[in-house]
Amino acid sequence: PFIQTFVTALSAVGLPQDNFKQNAELILSQLSELLDKLENELQTGDLEMIRSTSHVLKGSMASSVFPTLRELTETLHEKVRKEDFISIEEQLGLIRAELKPFNNALQDFFSQSKQS
Repeated sequence: PFIQTFVTALSAVGLPQDNFKQNAELILSQLSELLDKLENELQTGDLEMIRSTSHVLKGSMASSVFPTLRELTETLHEKVRKEDFISIEEQLGLIRAELKPFNNALQDFFSQSKQS
């Protein structure tokens, strides 16, 4: 179901199927980069940057075809606004855990597409 939703969404914006893999990898790598950036900011304690990055993360998932990630990033942003640093780190772990199946599903999908 996730893969079909993802493929449908990419098709709906007019991307040629040849670009699906590249776009999926870009979305997931940018998300990982934002998570890394946020974790680094948590280590330095730069509250303004933490707020900014969590806002970008939430915004990047706002119209996403990843509804679970959208919910998790919205919750993360709320925890940042409350300055609940322990919960922020827990939420980052949940987001990373949620990313793994997406990465795996996309890799499986694209490797099967190549074989077809």
